[in-house]
Amino acid sequence: MNTLSEIIRREAVQRGVLSFARFMELALYCPVHGYYETKKDNPGRHGDFYTSVGVGELFGQFLAFQFAEWLEEVRSAECEVRIVEAGAHDGRLAGDILAWLKLKRPELFGRIEYWIIEPSAQRREWQKETLKHFAPRVRWFSDLTT
Repeated sequence: MNTLSEIIRREAVQRGVLSFARFMELALYCPVHGYYETKKDNPGRHGDFYTSVGVGELFGQFLAFQFAEWLEEVRSAECEVRIVEAGAHDGRLAGDILAWLKLKRPELFGRIEYWIIEPSAQRREWQKETLKHFAPRVRWFSDLTT
């Protein structure tokens, strides 16, 4: 049995039946052994499935365009705008969205604050590296309570 299986088994023995949420928390975010803690990226035939974010920047550009269209209504209001993404993987989607807004809608980009909800400390570090050019515009939170 691998170490993660042992950790899950031990907790189930100590606490009784684990909720699905707790099982997934351990399986995905257990420090050192959790799925999201151990792998940065491994898409393809011998790895994970591809997602729309992983095959290019077009998906993020489409989203950015749509956000800009929706936010056109509040253009006259001088308020900050927040985009919130939960589980931002390596930060590519956020980067694609922010890059498009900066290039195509700079006035809106100047009002954007991009929030990422990411429980994985390791993933947050990878995201920060990906998004370093947008650092002043991006904030991270480990959960929805902060």
